[in-house]
Amino acid sequence: SGLSPFTAKYEFRRNGIFLGEMTRRLAAIPDGGMRFSSQSQTRGLVAWLFPDKIEESSDFHFQQGRPRPDLYRYIHRGRKKRRHVEIRFDWERQLASHSINNDPWQMNIPEDAQDKLLYQLTLMIDLAKKETAPNYRVADGGLLKHYDFEVSGKETIKTPLGRLDTLRLVRLHDKRKTTIWCASAYHFLPVKIEQTDTDGSHLVLDIHKIKGISRRKPIEQPENLLHKLK
Repeated sequence: SGLSPFTAKYEFRRNGIFLGEMTRRLAAIPDGGMRFSSQSQTRGLVAWLFPDKIEESSDFHFQQGRPRPDLYRYIHRGRKKRRHVEIRFDWERQLASHSINNDPWQMNIPEDAQDKLLYQLTLMIDLAKKETAPNYRVADGGLLKHYDFEVSGKETIKTPLGRLDTLRLVRLHDKRKTTIWCASAYHFLPVKIEQTDTDGSHLVLDIHKIKGISRRKPIEQPENLLHKLK
């Protein structure tokens, strides 16, 4: 896949107001697999008024160069809201076993099924392979949901890491408008995400720090190389 363990830190704002931070990590685990995890937490005054923490993780193995989930976990701890989700993937029987707040059930899954966190890592790999219309079947809430994207263009954006060349992706067939900017210099890691809900609420996630992924130098275009030879 070309991916090595990394840590990426983001700041998120809703309607321009700073809410907190999110950390994404890719790490090796003892069973020989990998773990992709995400932790979001409110900060500052917002955390005092509305303490909220969400932890997600996906344990997985690579199957023919593509991440395949083994165990997905979601834990949400808030002042008034608590939710615990586990999904175990049985690939021999092609079943996903769910436990949501200790309420178990099962569903059939296809060979390419993803969970709602891991597909975001798979997206990076697919973009590196020049996949221009990524789509994923995601086991979520007892349903097999379709997450379809199209690359809507290239864009250079300003970030705390400097100016980055990105591919701009738009999610299709979704009530919320979701746009993702993936930086080619960082193995197409999402460095900015914007989401607008049906009520007009606007959430923005911006990259703040990256550790473990070295920034790649831009690839020179053939015409530039030819110009140097003249």
